[in-house]
Amino acid sequence: MKLSLLRYFAWISLLLIAATSCRSARVSYPGEPVTAGSFEKNTYKALVTWGEREIAGLMLVKKADNGNLRIAFYNELGMTYLEGTLDRSSKHQKLVVKNIAPFLNQRPFINNFEKCIQLIFTDNVNPRLYASPVPGNHKNILMVKLRSGFSLELSPQINQINTD
Repeated sequence: MKLSLLRYFAWISLLLIAATSCRSARVSYPGEPVTAGSFEKNTYKALVTWGEREIAGLMLVKKADNGNLRIAFYNELGMTYLEGTLDRSSKHQKLVVKNIAPFLNQRPFINNFEKCIQLIFTDNVNPRLYASPVPGNHKNILMVKLRSGFSLELSPQINQINTD
């Protein structure tokens, strides 16, 4: 009798683990999704939170000639946190990091940052990912929260250069 009860609890545990691991990232944005074709160069105020750490700064996203996106994340004083290119030439987008601050040079940070950037700047937008707007009076904040507790908030700057 004990063996069957143990199997029963093992199956229940596996089902619960599978159910919790299938959750996707939550993306909140009150307006239309940001696509790579909708701008030439944008500057955002960015806030990255993972664990108990927070990094605030500016993120410059520029469309390159070949369709890739060049990304620079830096603070207001000009210190570069991360520079890279979102390579869109293959089926799966990949963030190619060219320069990164030593305290951020950790594989989990890079993977989570890449996942957030891919969710924000993809042309194949899944409407299920979009949730209700960010609570409060924040009309233009784009927020991505991953299961791991990593989050990225982008707020557009006034000095954007749009091609529309």
